[in-house]
Amino acid sequence: MTTPPAPVPVSLDVREYREPLPDADAYLALWQQIEPHLLRVDPREGRSLRLDLGDRGALTLQLLDPAGNPDAFGPGTQFAVRGILETARVRYACGPCATAGSRTYGPFQCHVCNEEKGKDGGTRLCDRHVVILEGAFRTVCPDHTPACPACGRPGVFWCDGSGCKNRKAWCAAHRVPHPGDARTSYCRGCFDDRFPTCVAPRCGQTGYLRCEHVRSGGGGTCPHRVCAAHAGRWQIYGPHRRGLALCPTHLSGLRGMSREDVVFQIVAATALRRRSRADGPALLPRLSVVRHILIHVRNEALDMGVVDALFTRLRATAGSTGAGAEMATLLDAHARVREQDLNAFRGDQELGRRHYEALLRMLVAAGRGQLAERLSFSDFRPKANALYVRVPPDVAGLFIGRGGSGIRDLGARLGVTLKVEKR
Repeated sequence: MTTPPAPVPVSLDVREYREPLPDADAYLALWQQIEPHLLRVDPREGRSLRLDLGDRGALTLQLLDPAGNPDAFGPGTQFAVRGILETARVRYACGPCATAGSRTYGPFQCHVCNEEKGKDGGTRLCDRHVVILEGAFRTVCPDHTPACPACGRPGVFWCDGSGCKNRKAWCAAHRVPHPGDARTSYCRGCFDDRFPTCVAPRCGQTGYLRCEHVRSGGGGTCPHRVCAAHAGRWQIYGPHRRGLALCPTHLSGLRGMSREDVVFQIVAATALRRRSRADGPALLPRLSVVRHILIHVRNEALDMGVVDALFTRLRATAGSTGAGAEMATLLDAHARVREQDLNAFRGDQELGRRHYEALLRMLVAAGRGQLAERLSFSDFRPKANALYVRVPPDVAGLFIGRGGSGIRDLGARLGVTLKVEKR
């Protein structure tokens, strides 16, 4: 059985052929027209063969393996087309170029057109017609070149600030460069928000910290920004967590706040921190801590029950939406802790009052009954084994003694550290 000869490999160049070749059938019909011309070609020809087809243009063929071809081509010779060179088709044509009468590849898309017409309906753009502003790779067509919101001139950069978020473009006259990154620019409003000036007089430094004082009545927080040097820290969470940042005005105004205002600030500011999660899960300080805060801010040592009542009244007035709802949730979660603190406090105070009654008996026995009548119980802290008593200023010297000798002696006899409560 005779093995049929292998097909003769050829390549076809149709870039000069003028008639359209939309599918495989059109190519097959073309090949049937040109195949008879190959019967007159030398099978060993290594040069490209050009076939002039008159008004239809020209074709170029290349015998890919002249040395392996038969001695002559005949009606039974089979050919295998291994490759076809075609004129590049512009699938995505540039819209502005097409309007001008030319067809150019448009690799870019207008983002505004895409948003208005959908991804497939957007305008395609070539390198010459695409508009790319500084700051973000957000391509637009000439018709959608953004205008500066301030003056209407063509925008030259996208603002990277929190207010614009790369959605607004500004002109060069309204550009404010990033102080440490030449690739980033802002409009004036976003720059002032990102790098605000410290509120302290004659400071000039960037106020990176926001004052966390909360305005009553749902008015938000204080708008002032302060630098680290002029910010005050109200350490309501203890020494191991960041306290509330306060501007100089609200730091100095702490001592002028009422009890209710102090507790409101503690709860409202903690609720805002809880919402932002800026410093981990925000928890309200324990009643004992709040009691000491009130001592330092208002110079008054309140019974723990009075402190708890401040939180209870605030919970009754907290709203059910927004910041009020967040405060209510925080206070509800804090209720059990407050109950535990109250129970522990009552037990501690019973022990403290026993120490206090022993102190009074010692003073009476020493003939100092009038001094004993002027004293009052304040607090007992079992961890420090410290008994605090309130002493009127006019008899404080008699109670404390020269160089503190009197109070030290009384404390040693009681077995506690005796301290005068500051008022």
